[in-house]
Amino acid sequence: MSVSMQEYFDTGLNFMRGQKRQCTDAGHNCVYLNDEGERCVAGNTVPDDMIEELKDIGHLSVGEIIEKFPVLEGTMAPIGPDGIDLALALQELHDETDRPDWIAESGNGLGPQGEEQAKEIAYRFSLAYNPPS
Repeated sequence: MSVSMQEYFDTGLNFMRGQKRQCTDAGHNCVYLNDEGERCVAGNTVPDDMIEELKDIGHLSVGEIIEKFPVLEGTMAPIGPDGIDLALALQELHDETDRPDWIAESGNGLGPQGEEQAKEIAYRFSLAYNPPS
């Protein structure tokens, strides 16, 4: 069963809001799972019994991983024409955005700039943006 686009978006944002840093390896490369057991926003959607298989997978995109592990379709990205694009947008927000406010004073791991980008993602995919509580 697949998660909905809205559920995937909300779950991803709430995960990033609670996270205090990016998920990187010793070389500071973004990874799905690092040696400390931390996950990135896309890795967070992978069932526990499969996450170790992604630990050393390299720099494959969400779509490439789903091709390699079809069982992840519907969990690592919503099923549908925009599902992988939404997963990639959240992954980019998590991994690639250079924001000095990654750890906001409020404790929100996205910070003000990240929240603005989340609003843009919501608009792009016709989703509801729910601000942090």
